Amino acid sequence: MIDHITQLEYIKEKLLFIKLKVEQDTKSGLFDINKYGEDIFMHLLNSAYGFKISNANEVFYDNFPAIDLIDEESELLIQVTSTLTTDKIYSTIKKQNEKEELKPYKNYKLKMCYLAGAPNFSDTIYSNLEKEGIKKDDLIDLNTIISIARNDQQKCKDIYYTLNQRLDCKAYNLDIVNHFKKFETQLNEHTSKKILSYDKDFKEFLKSDNNVLEVFATGGHGKSHLLKHLALLKSDYIPVVFTKQDNVEADLKYLNHTKKYLFIYDDIDRFLDKSINSIFSTIINNGFKILISYRSASKYLVEEEMLRFNNALKTQKLHITWSKDEIKDLILLIRPELKDFAVNNINAQYNSNPYLITQALSEGGIDEIKSFSKNILSDSVRALKRFEIKAIEIEELLFRIALLSPCPKNLIDINDNDKVNQLITVGILRELNNKIRFNPDVLGDLYLASFVKNYENKYKEIAREYMADNLELIITNLSYVLSYEENDGLELFFKGIVTEWLKDEDYRSSNLRILYRIVRYAPFESFRYLKKVTETLPYKENEHPKGGVFTELVSKISEVDFSNSDEYVNLGSLVPIINKLIRNLKNENDSGRLKIKHIIEFLISTKIQSFPEPYFVNHSINFIFNDMIIPYESKNNDVIIEALEEMKKWVNDDSMNVNKLDILKSAFKNLFMGSLKSMYSNAERIEFDTSKDNIRKVIDKAKEIVLIMLNSSNIDLKCRALDILRDIGNSINEELQAKNEQYYYEITIELFANIKEQLITVNDYKFLSKLEEVLLNAMAFRKHKDEAFSLFLDIPRTPIFIFNQLLVATMFTVYNLDKFIDEYHKQEDVHKWLFDKYRNRHDSYISEDEIDLYNYFIKSYTTEEDFIDFVNSLHFIENSTNSYKFSNEFTKLLNYWYEHKPQLFKDLAVKGISNISNNAVSKTIDNFLFDLGLTTLDIDCIDEILETSELIRYVGNSFKSKNIELYQKLLIIFKEKDKESISWFIDNSFINMYSIIKDDTDFNTYRPYIHELLDLIIKHRITPPIYLTFILEYLEKNNINFELVKDKLRKIVYIPSYKEDLEEIKISKEDLEKLFHFLDYKIEDIFARVFLKIFAKVIFFNYKKEHNIQDCYLIQDYVKDYEDYKEFISLVLDYYNNFTYTEANEEEVPIDYKIDINYFFSGLKNENFERYINELIENNNKEEILVLINVIPIKAKYKELLVNTLNFLDTNISNEEIITLLTKNTIPTSVYVELLNDKTSNINKGFTYNYVMEEINDQEELFVHISENILDIDCLSKIDDIVAEIQETKNTVLEINLENTIT
Repeated sequence: MIDHITQLEYIKEKLLFIKLKVEQDTKSGLFDINKYGEDIFMHLLNSAYGFKISNANEVFYDNFPAIDLIDEESELLIQVTSTLTTDKIYSTIKKQNEKEELKPYKNYKLKMCYLAGAPNFSDTIYSNLEKEGIKKDDLIDLNTIISIARNDQQKCKDIYYTLNQRLDCKAYNLDIVNHFKKFETQLNEHTSKKILSYDKDFKEFLKSDNNVLEVFATGGHGKSHLLKHLALLKSDYIPVVFTKQDNVEADLKYLNHTKKYLFIYDDIDRFLDKSINSIFSTIINNGFKILISYRSASKYLVEEEMLRFNNALKTQKLHITWSKDEIKDLILLIRPELKDFAVNNINAQYNSNPYLITQALSEGGIDEIKSFSKNILSDSVRALKRFEIKAIEIEELLFRIALLSPCPKNLIDINDNDKVNQLITVGILRELNNKIRFNPDVLGDLYLASFVKNYENKYKEIAREYMADNLELIITNLSYVLSYEENDGLELFFKGIVTEWLKDEDYRSSNLRILYRIVRYAPFESFRYLKKVTETLPYKENEHPKGGVFTELVSKISEVDFSNSDEYVNLGSLVPIINKLIRNLKNENDSGRLKIKHIIEFLISTKIQSFPEPYFVNHSINFIFNDMIIPYESKNNDVIIEALEEMKKWVNDDSMNVNKLDILKSAFKNLFMGSLKSMYSNAERIEFDTSKDNIRKVIDKAKEIVLIMLNSSNIDLKCRALDILRDIGNSINEELQAKNEQYYYEITIELFANIKEQLITVNDYKFLSKLEEVLLNAMAFRKHKDEAFSLFLDIPRTPIFIFNQLLVATMFTVYNLDKFIDEYHKQEDVHKWLFDKYRNRHDSYISEDEIDLYNYFIKSYTTEEDFIDFVNSLHFIENSTNSYKFSNEFTKLLNYWYEHKPQLFKDLAVKGISNISNNAVSKTIDNFLFDLGLTTLDIDCIDEILETSELIRYVGNSFKSKNIELYQKLLIIFKEKDKESISWFIDNSFINMYSIIKDDTDFNTYRPYIHELLDLIIKHRITPPIYLTFILEYLEKNNINFELVKDKLRKIVYIPSYKEDLEEIKISKEDLEKLFHFLDYKIEDIFARVFLKIFAKVIFFNYKKEHNIQDCYLIQDYVKDYEDYKEFISLVLDYYNNFTYTEANEEEVPIDYKIDINYFFSGLKNENFERYINELIENNNKEEILVLINVIPIKAKYKELLVNTLNFLDTNISNEEIITLLTKNTIPTSVYVELLNDKTSNINKGFTYNYVMEEINDQEELFVHISENILDIDCLSKIDDIVAEIQETKNTVLEINLENTIT
């Protein structure tokens, strides 16, 4: 027993040390010891005075002003200082009175604690201080503590233990905060709701008889964080954290055994030695408690150690597991701006591991994760201790799994199954979708990197064991190694694989998948292989599902689209690899002998250029060049300059390859827009900083090429230059920075100046037309509108030029230049003005400006020779003659001209128009003359030898001229044509007949031909056109009899029996509904049609929605109210009870089948159904319910109705019938698995997963409700089995989705 004198001397020695240390450090300008002093003084004052002092930084917040320590029970505020002036005291008093945070503590007693001796003030000063409430006894120093220890043996003992524990002990530490800061430096500062949720368990533990609280989890799940948090919670126990150093047994003697201690031992499983016995013994003997943590892998080792104490250790366990929502809460605590998609991806990538997630989102990043990953091997060795295998064997087992991850179970040696299962149990590995992978995958990648680095030959040896059947998987996983650290040996390994392919002439499309993974590390070899495989294999695009009209208009994007066949190559396989090669070059990564020139030559090769446009727009050749020349993610842009020099050769090439020029135009337009967002709608907007030389040199080089194009004598080249000019600095809806906008403005003005000089000599219509379009567009949309206007005035304009602009469908047309100039200078909003007054409408209306233009032509071209000269002087650009707008504008002119000068066209009809040079225009005028009746056709010249395209022009004429003889002959000829031509003739005939009948009520003239057309429909099984129903509606409205037509209609809607070799005529639901109306069909007729259809298709007793009997959906039109509904049910039951289908089974025994009444209900809403069923139950009508129960949807929405009906039927329905009914629409798990694992599907996987989960959750809700509420307990077991199967399916789907998300 240490006596009082010895304890007192120890106290003097330690306090003298503190005093001298403070004095020395303060002189040196070091004040950290003052912070240390706060902690020492807090515990010394508690021991000397019995205070319950806390650190103000912990009670309030870090760096709390003026006050260091606080005792809320004794209402004390304490300032710890080494400053001996009165200023320090008065400053503290002032802050206590004035600081907002200290207002609630204004009446607390203030004490000053001096680390280096108390001040020696004069009596006057003490007197003044007393007026402020500060007495001499309130100025405490270390000598005050010594004096208390000298006069009170118990307090001396308490002070002795306090100093001993806090200054001399190495085995433990009472400064919890600083301990975790020092020894757990990676511990995240964020405390999530998850950690706080354990407070209740901890408080219960402190109140209980248990003396051990075990906290365990897999690595990185927050054990240390939780220990720190719990240790800092206020309680009657003094927290003592063990530092895992020697001398534990000796240091434990310094504890004051009259106090209550809470021992804390983090990662106790790593220190299971004799010192643990001392700690546990101290707990048992003194009534202390301990809070320990360990990894799940060591659980049995720790429990084995505690069993030695024969139940003296009473334990409470906390197993830390994190739900998806808890992880989401943690992620958003660190990064609140993240969206759900990003949160879910982070969660999946790090498999809900809080530590890895917090490190990935913090500055520590991958380095901290690498450090964490080193625990994998030691954890695995402990977990597999009972198997008594060498560490190297465990290392190799882990490597094989990492190499093949996600590792199919059949690739694991049967002798290793138990070991793998143990590693899954302790959380080092996990099983998803029958595959083994690390938990999370990133640790497997890091382990793989470590093994490859440490065992260069061994990893290759093991890899080659599996490469024959698992090459892509192995290469993919090994490629991840190089994402974390460089490894020259592995890069050589990759290069060797590609070289072997080349040597063996192994040209398979599937190898491109592997190449995509390693192209960055073997660029030159990859490019050589790419060229060879392209030369060797034919091209074939993958088949992709066709979307609707809207889907086809939207650009589709995908990172890769590897060929589904080894025998073919496609751009979706080549382009992603090319993009990586280009990125390598732009970032100056070692690419061997590969240059950008080689890639460009490959891309413009005849073979590549012959490939059709790919399904995904970002796999197009244009898209590659767009990316290639943008000055982004490029070190110094020299590679881009090299690429531009190659493209410059294209504009100087005499051959003028159109494909190359289109590539150039597309790439330059994107480059000159000035920002990335202009090119990629989903990209963050990034402007090219034109103040930087490396950016300017790219754009200046592109400008140089555009100037060459503008000055070329080739008009197509010049026009492409104008297309580029249109978009210079055009960042669409985004404003460019002023410096960038000015730069692009200067380029535009320079190009304008060049064009202005050329306008003196260039008079090519195509160029001038394009220029006017570009300049008017600039006036409407761009800031350099005045400069564009000025250049616009220099364009030579003639009436022919103006009319040509109408024909080629420009957006704006300026008729009167003087008027345009005058109005322009008055406009505040040029954009609105242009759209309001000069935008081409391209409709049939003739404006005043057009009339003036037309009159000019009429006056200028008076004879048929003049007219032909006029037509030949027009410029017909590209395919404009085939467009609707061209036809409309040209026909407007012809109609106006004919109206005012009909004789000219009569002369043309006589003399002919063979001198018109453009065939399409000649044909337009020829048809115009024919439609006017100015040219005639000898009917005898029309025969079956004429092409359908020639015959078509005469059909419309026969109606316009009401030439029945001509139409009759055309009808005879078309009857002998193919089905497609006949269908066109029928459609066109009904369209024209409708126009004539509704205007002239001349039905009788065409009645016989309508009959003949209907006969053609019946004979060739052609869908009747909608204009037939328009005609019938007109006849009905005007009370015109068409009974004979109805006879034909009955044949059109006739349902052939299964014995007849006759195709049913396809008619839309809407048209069918109208035809039924004309035929006065009743609900009985619809039922009969449905019956005949399903009977003919032999789907009588097996309803499926995909059978798509659209007549079923017409039934709802006949059910207007509840009375109609009851009539409907009566018909349903009649067909069910009175019609039977007989079919022999496999044993040739005839089986009778009843009709599946779901057909009749498929188009009907269920609003009346529940009411009807409930009435049957009230009336005890089990006979009808036994039939109608088959119609109740097996959905959670109808769970109450289903259960009530089943309970009502009771013994009238067997268990087998109940289960058959409930499972008739069950989708097997295999279908869901196939759907979610379908790599070729174009449907978004998130959408598919959500759909599947909705279905499964619905079924789970339904069957759980049935299980809880059905009265027939005999079938309960089977229903519970179904619930279990649904939940198993749900787990499988969750696993697949997680795996897909990780991948």
